[in-house]
Amino acid sequence: MAAPTGHWLNLQLTGDVEKKTPRDAIGTVAYLSTGKMRQRMDVISGAVYCSQNDLTLHFGLGPATRVDNLEIQWANGSVETFDVPSIDKTVSLIQGKGVRK
Repeated sequence: MAAPTGHWLNLQLTGDVEKKTPRDAIGTVAYLSTGKMRQRMDVISGAVYCSQNDLTLHFGLGPATRVDNLEIQWANGSVETFDVPSIDKTVSLIQGKGVRK
């Protein structure tokens, strides 16, 4: 079995219901930039009747060793930018509060 060669970052997002964003962050869009590459992922609930998508967003970073920019456009339209100090892990972000420790 070959060892994985690329880097990655998972995001678990929590919206603030007082700011009119669902707690599960459905409808939120994440934009991640590394070097010349910009990726977009949307938090969606499901595609067909009786289905559920994983609400964790998985970004493949390839050979990149750091994230240059992470921008979250929450479902209520507000936008936040977050620093990502390290990769190859799951990061939990809370609307208006930053990274969950």
